[in-house]
Amino acid sequence: MSNNLARSDRGGKGLSRRGFLGVALAALPALGLKAGEKRGGRPETEEAAPPKIREYRTLGRTGFRVSDISFGAGNLSNTNVLETALDRGVNYIDTGEHYERGGSERTIGEALKNRDRKSVFVTTKLNLTFDKRNDKMGIRDRFQKCLERMRTDYADCLMIHMCTLAQVKHEPYHEVIRELKAEGRARFSGLSNHGADLSLYGPLDDPVHRVVLAAAGDGRFDVVLFVYNYLKTDVGDKILAACKAKGMGTTLMKMDPAFYVQEDKNIIASVEARYKSQGKEVPEAFKKLEESARERAARPDARTATGPANELAPTASRFRGSSSSPTKP
Repeated sequence: MSNNLARSDRGGKGLSRRGFLGVALAALPALGLKAGEKRGGRPETEEAAPPKIREYRTLGRTGFRVSDISFGAGNLSNTNVLETALDRGVNYIDTGEHYERGGSERTIGEALKNRDRKSVFVTTKLNLTFDKRNDKMGIRDRFQKCLERMRTDYADCLMIHMCTLAQVKHEPYHEVIRELKAEGRARFSGLSNHGADLSLYGPLDDPVHRVVLAAAGDGRFDVVLFVYNYLKTDVGDKILAACKAKGMGTTLMKMDPAFYVQEDKNIIASVEARYKSQGKEVPEAFKKLEESARERAARPDARTATGPANELAPTASRFRGSSSSPTKP
């Protein structure tokens, strides 16, 4: 589950490492932790104060005022968790067709069924790499299933998930988006990108700044979700400035790199345990990913944290045997 922070009307001013850590840690209860429980399930003697929404910010040209803490639904399966976040003022939800094999979208539909749909901004995503049904008919059909799972007539934003540089110009997607906007079924278009250095999150060959700057220059994307933290402020600030100039709304994920370094370790341990239990050798392809993850963990600023973080990695999930493929919603 990812923590996204809307950054749309605040230029390119960077945050300090302490500032990033404060924002990320303040959002932990919104990520599904139970009261009095740390990541990893260890109890605390005192319950931490719940996070508070400090302000609502305009999400670029969408015009929607979104909470400064939003809800990344990568591992969402508990309706009560989302309802609690909504009750506390969160009004931006990020999900994707393959999260929890479609279970994330179904949980969102259950949580929103008795709420004012217009009060919440819901983004879902389609991965055009892992699912090859990326012609007009395939994209439209997949998106329709997203709406059905969420029990809604429209999504506020449809994104290309883990968008590559080539997919910025994927015309079948843009043609479908134009049609869906005219029909009122998708209000805005967007893209997400984890960055080429997060190898466990899929085969990303294109640096994040090249992808997002190309999308801003293309002019057809309204919102972007990308990695921004104290290790990436130079690139991140350039992206924020370019998006602001084009009126694109920006949402952020993985704001504390310690959390996704820990997620790497969790994934590696899970994969190795699975193959060991089956008496098999870990595939060479995964060993290469493991080596890259260890190099990232050795960086001076990559301090570890306890427990899992952010959304499950599609590539690593296939190694683990738990399908997160969009072909099996």
